[in-house]
Amino acid sequence: MSTQNIVEQLNTELARTYSLSLAAKQAHWNVEGENFMEVHELLDKVSTQLREVADELAERVSALGSIPIALAATLAGTNISDDFPIRKITTKEALSLFSNYLRDEVSQLADLAKSIGDTDLITQDICIEAARSLAKTQWFLASHLGN
Repeated sequence: MSTQNIVEQLNTELARTYSLSLAAKQAHWNVEGENFMEVHELLDKVSTQLREVADELAERVSALGSIPIALAATLAGTNISDDFPIRKITTKEALSLFSNYLRDEVSQLADLAKSIGDTDLITQDICIEAARSLAKTQWFLASHLGN
């Protein structure tokens, strides 16, 4: 995989993770129901974690000599907001949504790491570490649901 292709893929994941961090914050502000405080605080941690992953991806894009892109127009193209409810949501709904979102993001990052292969071991490691970290959080969310 060429460096340019790696940068394009990293920017795609940057936009996805940053968009997910904003959606987690939206859920944090609008969640209600059973175990409210625990889920409210967990969603805040999910938002922070996703922002940290996005920052790591953006810094790698810069280190590769390119420009990280996470402007509003870029984020709008991620399709995260297309199915995200703009209303109060139950704790169960929030946990289910973010369990699914994180499962998908882990899969995307793992696929990217595989496709990078030995071309760029540092970027591959960043993707693997991000996937590992988000997989653990996804497990926490799913465990709240009994999945």
